[in-house]
Amino acid sequence: MVSFMLTGCWDAVEINDLSLVQGVGIDFVEDEKFPLQVTLGLMTPLSSAAESQSSSPFEVTTVKETGDSIATAIQKARINTGNELFWGNNDSLIISGAVAEKGILGIIDYFARFPEAVLRQKVFLTSKRAEDLLNISSSHGKKVPDLLQSFTRLEPGLASNLLELLGMINDVGETALIPYIDLFEANDKDIVLSFSGIGVLKKGALKAVIPQKQHDELLWLRGELNSSVVYIPNPQKEKEGFSLHVYSVESTLKPEIKNGQWIMTVEIINHAEFYQNETYLKTISYQEKETFQTMARNEMQKRFAELIQYAQQDIKLDIFQYAEEFYNHYPKEFKNVEDQWEDVFQNMDIRVEQKWIIERTGLMNETSFPPERGE
Repeated sequence: MVSFMLTGCWDAVEINDLSLVQGVGIDFVEDEKFPLQVTLGLMTPLSSAAESQSSSPFEVTTVKETGDSIATAIQKARINTGNELFWGNNDSLIISGAVAEKGILGIIDYFARFPEAVLRQKVFLTSKRAEDLLNISSSHGKKVPDLLQSFTRLEPGLASNLLELLGMINDVGETALIPYIDLFEANDKDIVLSFSGIGVLKKGALKAVIPQKQHDELLWLRGELNSSVVYIPNPQKEKEGFSLHVYSVESTLKPEIKNGQWIMTVEIINHAEFYQNETYLKTISYQEKETFQTMARNEMQKRFAELIQYAQQDIKLDIFQYAEEFYNHYPKEFKNVEDQWEDVFQNMDIRVEQKWIIERTGLMNETSFPPERGE
């Protein structure tokens, strides 16, 4: 009986018969019957003879197929590869903006149910065609995760994997944020990844794109920022300013309903250090450090106000996910306005209370600028 248990794997697949999925791209094509196109970025093991002539034991290729749904398109691609597909290494799902405008709920539902898919794969939007991004990867012989490595290592702070995206879509506010990426060639050999914005989805459909420059302010107001580097101009003197490294952020969201007014207070304590000083103020001076902190607070208050106005008046979407906070603190009251939440959000009083603590001057105590004369 023991011998029957030692017969080995009856359904084993040789590695030469496998293609490793490294990335998936979703696009639209002009085909009324099969409008959805799936592009798979694959790594296929080379034969011994081919491997001896190559610097890599794998060949990076792409396979694309169309279908009337994501499931049928992927099934057709599986057949055309001629190999078994291994999904355990898939690290990226790239969706074109055109597809996102129509809605991605079906796509996300497929990958959430697909037993071979991994929930840790990163999800991105792109203003270009997802197929083009994967083809660039193939033509340069680089794996998709290698192209995304710098981006994922310097995590933008937004929820960008499939599991986190599912959580945002199913939150009471039904608003999700997905990073926008683009690739460009720095020279003949290198490809650089560019973080170009933040897609805002409502009920799975793309409604707006937040500019990349407001990324940190968005995380600040969501209570999710961990660190940042900010440049603060001197409002009193043109072409003067200083840069701060915010290395610790303590954020607290305090929802409140008072006399029928919905109020969200964001309390922020920023611990920072000087990275650069292009002013005539001395960083070591206690009085002038107070001036630095006041300038930082006033400048960021202005930036926060601009983003709040953009969210409430321009795109009219709860990009800060305050719906979840109010639901947790006031479930009965929230239920009464759930269907009109966007109207409530547009009239919400959002208050930002900041405290800046600049604790380090860097290796230099004095400014490199000469003292002002004649002023």
